[in-house]
Amino acid sequence: MALQNAIDFIADVHEKDELRKKVNAAEPSELFDTLENEGYKFSSDEFEEAVNVVHVQCKFEEQAMALLQVAHWFRLLQV
Repeated sequence: MALQNAIDFIADVHEKDELRKKVNAAEPSELFDTLENEGYKFSSDEFEEAVNVVHVQCKFEEQAMALLQVAHWFRLLQV
């Protein structure tokens, strides 16, 4: 379930401006609470696993690059 939440977050963050704004505004210590309030309960490790799962499903380089940009952005938010 948590892995699927992380996968859903990766897909949704591309399309939902409000979600991106809320996540960007969250302090690192509040990031996962903010995500849970938005319906995405997962841990940092589960996010990394989701990135790996989605990455192997990418059929085009552009998809992989977009995914890796989201992963990098999300990792920076945790610092």
